Amino acid sequence: GRAKVVSSPYSYSVTSYNLTAVVESVSPLLEVRLIYRRILINDSHQQLGTWKEVSFKPAWRASSTQHFLSYTIRGLQSAAVFQVHVQASNRYGWGELSDVYQFYTRGPDDDFFERN
Repeated sequence: GRAKVVSSPYSYSVTSYNLTAVVESVSPLLEVRLIYRRILINDSHQQLGTWKEVSFKPAWRASSTQHFLSYTIRGLQSAAVFQVHVQASNRYGWGELSDVYQFYTRGPDDDFFERN
């Protein structure tokens, strides 16, 4: 099935983001791929960074067809905006890419995005 990102879009970290996603699959997941890029937004246009890819082997939970995935993307720029797709594979092949999901890293002076 298609993965869905369920983590908060706001990272508690300056240089990493802990992504959590859920995917439906009857058979065990073999591999999960995260494809992400930074986007720079200003008044007139947005500049899209190069897509980067990271993959990992998920933990298998046999109790349910719902698989919860968690991965920390490290080495990110602070106070930045990113887009990510999640894709999972099982013995039948790769599922569809998730919808694009936008997330934000903290700046060095942000109090966990709670200031107005």
